[in-house]
Amino acid sequence: MEEIKAIVAEAPTMLDRRVCAGPAALLLLLAVTLAGPRPAASAVFFFSRDEVTPAPPPTPTTAPCVCSLADWCRPLFKPKTEVNEVFAFVLNTTQSTWLTFDWKKLTTIVLFDFIDAELVCHAHQNNVRVLHNANFLKANVTNATYRAQWVAEHVNYTRFHYLDGINVDFEDPMDAKEPARQAFVQLMNDTRKALQDYNVMTVLSVDVPWSPDCIDGRCYDFVGLQRHADMFFVMGYDLRSQVHSDDCIAGANAPLNQTLAGVRKYLQLNITANKLVLGVPWYGYDYPCLNVTNNGTRCSIERVPFRKVSCSDAAGTERPFSRLAVWSKYALERFWSNASQSPYFNVKFENWNMTHQVWFDNSTSLTYKYMGAASLKLRGVGMWAANFLAAGDSAEDRAQRDEMWGALPSWDWQSSERHRGGSAAGSPQRLEYREKKTDLHRNVELRLLNNVATNRLGKSPGKTDWKGPMIKVK
Repeated sequence: MEEIKAIVAEAPTMLDRRVCAGPAALLLLLAVTLAGPRPAASAVFFFSRDEVTPAPPPTPTTAPCVCSLADWCRPLFKPKTEVNEVFAFVLNTTQSTWLTFDWKKLTTIVLFDFIDAELVCHAHQNNVRVLHNANFLKANVTNATYRAQWVAEHVNYTRFHYLDGINVDFEDPMDAKEPARQAFVQLMNDTRKALQDYNVMTVLSVDVPWSPDCIDGRCYDFVGLQRHADMFFVMGYDLRSQVHSDDCIAGANAPLNQTLAGVRKYLQLNITANKLVLGVPWYGYDYPCLNVTNNGTRCSIERVPFRKVSCSDAAGTERPFSRLAVWSKYALERFWSNASQSPYFNVKFENWNMTHQVWFDNSTSLTYKYMGAASLKLRGVGMWAANFLAAGDSAEDRAQRDEMWGALPSWDWQSSERHRGGSAAGSPQRLEYREKKTDLHRNVELRLLNNVATNRLGKSPGKTDWKGPMIKVK
């Protein structure tokens, strides 16, 4: 059918207009053309038909509504240009976990590789958008047929599950001269239009590296992408994915100054601040140390290459905050890095044959990043991932959640009033978010922030002499 439409569209250029005016002549043209030789697939597609994802089967308009109130089975009607975003990725989890989230702080969540109808209901009940994540094949994205099928599939999925939009999480390397670079932009353009046709309030977000400087070979057209995206989720973590130095040592996952410098580079591209959400890690890296020197502060790690660079954080293992909070109790030494404004500690359990150094972010280091986002007047902040906290009902687990969720800015954090973080009365996170006229890396400001760090850690930044027992870790 599509071929017939294309031929009909080309008919006026193939015959004299007076001949085309008659329907009989047009039918004759169709019969002759379809009976003749067909052009090769390569003349129409960049890739063979076998490499193109087949069209998805017909999808019902919507799933059965399981919400107790029918309104919660509709996408939210809320402003798309708000500047108070708290954006959370949620990995596959259960109700007992997501009920522990601070839903008064959240504005948008992404269900990453799963769907939970009850969770969608609960989010909409709390006026929180729900997006689903999507990725694509770089090898196929230059194909218009593939793009059309991709858009139809993901917009249908959004409609079927009563969602509020799509989060595109594409992280493959891409050279600045590759045709796929502009095809990526075109895909976002097509997706934006299809979402608008479905519901003008839907949101399209795109995950981008911590800096636009071809991080890990991701030389995307960020200026082109932002024309079609409602927001960029700036992944302000994994900054040691490629270490361009001779030293291969453990280091901070998200150094404050480097993270904010990356955000500023997006602003220098004239990407507006109200499209940028600063993503922060609710996890850390556990590095086995080949050698520990400098009074425990320097941990030499294995050289593990990543995308043509010989040293990377792939030498370590990602650990959720909930686990690292337990491990920190048994630290051999605890440290605070003034250079990166982040905590780290050394630990060695009974069944380990070497000391491990753990770099992570806690409520203190995260507060600095949230303040940086506020000083740059960004759209908001977010985290990977919301279910990396302890979900138990013990006093300790509740305190952990109160501290981490409490460090997040409140929903009106970008208002003209003084910004305040913290939701629990008496929480150490209940501090004033000061309006900044200068960059956070100014020494006078960091001295101020380090006073907070001293209070949080109970020690001044630097080495502590606390030692814990040797226990087995499963």
